[in-house]
Amino acid sequence: MPSDDSNWPQGYDVAKLGLLDATAGCFMGGAVGDALGYPVEFLSHRETVARFGPAGIESFELDRESGLALVSDDTQMSLFTAYGLMSFVASSFMGAGHPPVERYLHHFYLDWLSTQGPMLADDDCWLLRVDGLHSRRAPGSTCLSALSSGAMGTIESPINHSKGCGGVMRVAPAGCCRRWSSSTGLTCGALAARTAAITHGHPLGWLPAALLARTIHAIVFDACDASGLEEAMSEGIEVVSELACTSHIQRLAGIMDEAARLSRNSRPDTENIAALGQGWVAEEALAIAFYCCLRYREDFSSVVRAAVNHDGDSDSTGAIAGNICGAIVGCDGIPFGFKESLELRDVILDLSREFNYGCQGTDQVVSIDEDVAWIERYGRLSL
Repeated sequence: MPSDDSNWPQGYDVAKLGLLDATAGCFMGGAVGDALGYPVEFLSHRETVARFGPAGIESFELDRESGLALVSDDTQMSLFTAYGLMSFVASSFMGAGHPPVERYLHHFYLDWLSTQGPMLADDDCWLLRVDGLHSRRAPGSTCLSALSSGAMGTIESPINHSKGCGGVMRVAPAGCCRRWSSSTGLTCGALAARTAAITHGHPLGWLPAALLARTIHAIVFDACDASGLEEAMSEGIEVVSELACTSHIQRLAGIMDEAARLSRNSRPDTENIAALGQGWVAEEALAIAFYCCLRYREDFSSVVRAAVNHDGDSDSTGAIAGNICGAIVGCDGIPFGFKESLELRDVILDLSREFNYGCQGTDQVVSIDEDVAWIERYGRLSL
């Protein structure tokens, strides 16, 4: 339950505060890990140590102009993922015919793409009116090329053969979503897999996304805490094994088992993380994030610091680790020092509240003014 000095407004529905804290913790934690790792994304660990000291980067490097810790495309695309899921849910309640959920997500990813160049999408998405989102922060080449192609990738019709981490790093909101039309027949893992497959066609580009969402769902809705994380991971492997062939599942299960094993030794984090890889591909990024969460449990600061101080894709591994640990400790469990200077902090909190209100109830809408307003706000897209 949020503390007395929480970010939530007075009078907010008390029955959902715990769920909101976990969801906002997932969203905010991902942004914190992203912002911590972004300045060192393309530095080797040796270069990071030379620049920041023996422990590497431990606190935000603030932007000189804004005074804020800048987030990258990881957080940007995660926010558009959340918006797309809300649009799907709201449109379903308005009787929009239930097009595949990935069509909604693809639409809003194209909105994100428009923020990366001179042409602005003609859309009613309020995220497009957030100045801070109109910044190019080293967007992944696979996401850019896939979205610019004019086609939409699916699991059945892959758009490419990429297993880069650009699919898994943006799907955490799928794990926080419980309220979508039962006509989809999708588990949260399948939802996340389809979300990642829009841009990443290799099974190991979208299977880790399914596993991440399944694990976050266990944390947010099934009271899984840090002590149950390894068990949730193992159960998740069994669930997502229905989505792909054995060899890819074996690769994912193997590297996750290795992450768990390494988390129990006494060797330096940099050595253990190097044994898992650099995080540029999805299964390595997820394994590194899990390693850090298993190693440091509910110590959020230690989790994200370990997740970004290595030779590889520091902002993505930091974002994924922050998503997981943030969901466990809640938004109020993330140290204030990481939240006060975070770019888009208020946007993340606002989106968390909106997501919590519309995507985490039952499939029955109570016909009150708030429901109507929420549905009208996010249900304007007709596909």
